[in-house]
Amino acid sequence: SSRSLLVSPSFPSGRRAMAGVAAGTSAEGLDEAAAALAAADWVLVAAGAGFSADSGLATYEECIASGLDYDALCRSELLYENPDAFYKFWCGGLRKYRETDRHEGYDILDRLLGERARAGRVHAYTSNVDGHFRRSAGFSVFEVHGCCEEWMCSSRIAYAAAELVRDRADQHDASLKGKDEPLEGERWVRVREAQKRITGSPCSRPRPLAVPRAWAPPEDQEVSLPQAAHCTRSDGDAAAAAGADWGRMPPLCGCGLPLRPCVLMFGDEDAALMRHLKAGEERYQEWEANMEEALEVSRGRLAILELGCGTRVQSIRQECEWVMRDAAARGADVTLIRVNPSDDPRLDKLLCEEGEDTGRTRLLRLRAGASDALREIERRGNTSIGSVKSP
Repeated sequence: SSRSLLVSPSFPSGRRAMAGVAAGTSAEGLDEAAAALAAADWVLVAAGAGFSADSGLATYEECIASGLDYDALCRSELLYENPDAFYKFWCGGLRKYRETDRHEGYDILDRLLGERARAGRVHAYTSNVDGHFRRSAGFSVFEVHGCCEEWMCSSRIAYAAAELVRDRADQHDASLKGKDEPLEGERWVRVREAQKRITGSPCSRPRPLAVPRAWAPPEDQEVSLPQAAHCTRSDGDAAAAAGADWGRMPPLCGCGLPLRPCVLMFGDEDAALMRHLKAGEERYQEWEANMEEALEVSRGRLAILELGCGTRVQSIRQECEWVMRDAAARGADVTLIRVNPSDDPRLDKLLCEEGEDTGRTRLLRLRAGASDALREIERRGNTSIGSVKSP
C-alpha cells in the first residue's frame, strides 16, 4: 500500500465489524491460532511493548510509575541542553537492553517461522527499540521507531527533511528531496548555536553507525559537550566518513559533533533520522506489496501475529488491521491473532469497524502473555508449522 507508516493512520467510526471474534485463551482458541499459523503462506509478526516486557524490560507505564521523567528525557534537544542527563538515560537503556536475555518467544518464532522467513515470507514489524529481533537470523524487521544498537551524528537534529514534512502544499515537489529546513523555535535555535560553537563544518548527511559490542560507556562519568571543534577538517562529510570516536564521552562523529541514538524521540524531526526510518518503511512496504500480489494470485492465507500491542499507542494494531483489510481485498484469507493478557474489552474488537465484510477475515483474541501463548501454539502445532508452501 502507499500509506505512510511514519504517521499513524486514523480510523473512522463505523457500522459493523469485519471479522468474527474468538475471545479468551481456551484450548480451542489456541488450537485455532496454531492451525492458522501452520496454514499461513505468509506471516506478519507485529510486536509492541508487551513483547519486550516478557523479557523483563520496563514498559512506558512502568517507567512513569517508577518516577522516571521519561517524557522529558526522551527528547533529542536534551543532548545539547543537558548532555549528562541525555547520555546517562540512553547509555543506561542500551546497557539494559544488552544485558537482558530475550525471552523464549523469540526462539519459538525462529522455530515456527524460520523456514518461511528464509523464503522471504515473514516480516517483523515492531515499535520496540531494544534490537532483540536483530538476533533472529533470517528475519526481516522494520523497527518503526529505530533501534538503540545504531547511533548517528546529531548534526541534523534541528533540521527537518523537507520532502517528509507533513501537510505541506508542495510535499510532492521533487525539488524538495534531500533538502533540509531549519526547525522553528527557540530550542532549535539554541541547538544550532551550540553546534556552531563545536564545529564550523558539521556533516550534512549522517549515516547510521553500529554501536560496537565492546563499547561500555562509564556509568558515573559526568558528560559534557566538547568546547571546541574535535575535527579540524574543513569538509565535515569527509571527516564523518573517517568514522566515529567511541573512545570518549560523549562519542563523537568525525565532524566533531556528538552522536545520538537512531531512535525516534518525542518531538523528534531530525532530518537524517527521518530519512533513515523512511528507507526502512519503504523496504517493509515493498515486502507487503509483494505479499499481497502473491496472495492475490494464489488465493492463499496470511497470518498476522500481533504480540503485546496495547491501547495507549495504537499504531501497531492499526497497521495490523490495515494489512488485514488490504490482503483480504486482494482475495487472501487472513487471520489476525491478537495476543495480549489484558482484559481491556477494546482489544476484543477491531479499531475500525467500518468496511465490507468479505468473509475472508477473522480475529482470534488470546488473553495471555506473548511467550506463554507462543509456547502453547508451538506445542499444538508440532513441526508442521515450519513448512514452506507453494505460493
